[in-house]
Amino acid sequence: DMEVAMRVWRRVRRWEHLGLALIVVAGLAMHFSIINQPQDVMTDEVYYVNDARGIINGDGELRPEHPPLGQLLIAAGIALFGDTTFGWRFFSVIFGAAGIVFFYLICDRLGMSRRAALIATFLLAFENLTFVQASIAMLDVFSVTFMLAAFWLYLRRSYALTGVAICLATLAKLTGGLALPVIALHWLLTRRDRRDYFCLSMVLAPALFFTTMPFFDAIITGYPVDPIGRVKQLLSVSASITFNGPHHPFASRPWEWILRPDVMPYYWDPQYVAVISFSIGVLIIPVLLHMAWVTRRGNTVGLFCLLWFA
Repeated sequence: DMEVAMRVWRRVRRWEHLGLALIVVAGLAMHFSIINQPQDVMTDEVYYVNDARGIINGDGELRPEHPPLGQLLIAAGIALFGDTTFGWRFFSVIFGAAGIVFFYLICDRLGMSRRAALIATFLLAFENLTFVQASIAMLDVFSVTFMLAAFWLYLRRSYALTGVAICLATLAKLTGGLALPVIALHWLLTRRDRRDYFCLSMVLAPALFFTTMPFFDAIITGYPVDPIGRVKQLLSVSASITFNGPHHPFASRPWEWILRPDVMPYYWDPQYVAVISFSIGVLIIPVLLHMAWVTRRGNTVGLFCLLWFA
């Protein structure tokens, strides 16, 4: 009856995570409304979707520059929902939403007010580059979401699970492993608590990576692969992609994304472009200067943000 409905409504309005839920639901609605546009592979989807198809068909091959977890997640979407744009991109959308939740939880752990955490989460959820990467079948959204999970787990001192999350981030894309030095440096400079337990958790991340990657590789190839040789191959191929090689029209150095932002088109109609929203990009340098200032005054949150950015 009406009284019960009003009681439920009052309870919903008082729910501390209502704002976060609205942001996530709105983001999911927007993502799923465009998930079939375009009905064609775009940018690097051409590689990873074909990799996933090979896995489904039983003739999968290992990608020499990336670990296997991202391709397996794309393949899982195809296995569940068919070889369609919905199947290719389903888990990218889900991981994108999960990343937004982890980011909010990170803001909360860093001591931000609920209003400030919601504003920051809103800005991230609907920032252009973040939204685009969570819309397409590429590896970045998987790795970044696991990294966000690792940061949140570290901030709540769940050190063993932090190592697991770092491992998963690295299994999706090698750059996920950069979460480890961020966390290790922050711990060394600020916490130094539970020394033996923390050090073991940091060792756990590479140990799990070396022991689980052959399992995931075997799902793709049907046979075990030497993990040491595989890692050497991954690092060798990644190290070969430099500005000394053949020129790429959209090659850019990290600082150019901040000082001289350019548009990298992923698809023209409808438009998918890899560019950080101006409203975010224009604030990066001022915010970093502020973080440096508060770090100098002994603020460990500022230090964490600086290490993360670096």
